[in-house]
Amino acid sequence: HQIDRGELPATTHSARFWDLAATEPSAASPDPDYTVGVRLDLDERTGSFYLTDLVRVRIPPGAVEQLVAATAKRDGKGVRIIIEQEPGAAGSTVIGRYKRHVLRGYNVRGVRATGAKAVRASSAAAAAENGLITIVRGRNTNDFLDEICAFPHAAHDDCVDALAGAHQSLTHTPRPASFHVPRGNIYDIAEQAQRRTGSARSRLETTRRHRHHEQAADLAAAIGTSLYDPTARQL
Repeated sequence: HQIDRGELPATTHSARFWDLAATEPSAASPDPDYTVGVRLDLDERTGSFYLTDLVRVRIPPGAVEQLVAATAKRDGKGVRIIIEQEPGAAGSTVIGRYKRHVLRGYNVRGVRATGAKAVRASSAAAAAENGLITIVRGRNTNDFLDEICAFPHAAHDDCVDALAGAHQSLTHTPRPASFHVPRGNIYDIAEQAQRRTGSARSRLETTRRHRHHEQAADLAAAIGTSLYDPTARQL
């Protein structure tokens, strides 16, 4: 399903997921991977996702950093940024550079890809099949659809990885914790809490004593004797 940008409803959460590459086409590598950045917006009221922007390029490493920084500036700081992190120390170094230098001041984190691509993409695929992902017409839309429709047999799967990552990020959006703060003087509140705790402990202790007494009475009856009660008055 596709819509024009003017039809886009108000959304509550936004994320852009980057699947980075750093190779231009050459004689040695005529068809390298793409650097892809998918922006996905969530309308939390309806549970619908909107693919509002797609970057898909083949450029060298320095140009990739400039592109990511410029895209973040255009998106604004309200859009979280997730970058797929390559394995090993090199991947940690790249993510660290983006956090400290390229995207300093933005909400950015790296995530390691785990599991098969088809499994990682299954959640986004299910959402699309249920009509929950809408594409806002724009640049690279046709290339995106060609790759998605040909997956997993397409020559490239960078768009699939980026869509799956953005979707997972938004479906795991943490909710702010809520706390009930009672009204009144803090010392009075503390004293009331202590009284409630003391009353609860007293009731629990009474219940335990009754239970032990009943168990002892059952045992005495079973062996044919009377239960000794130390609190009873002697005649």
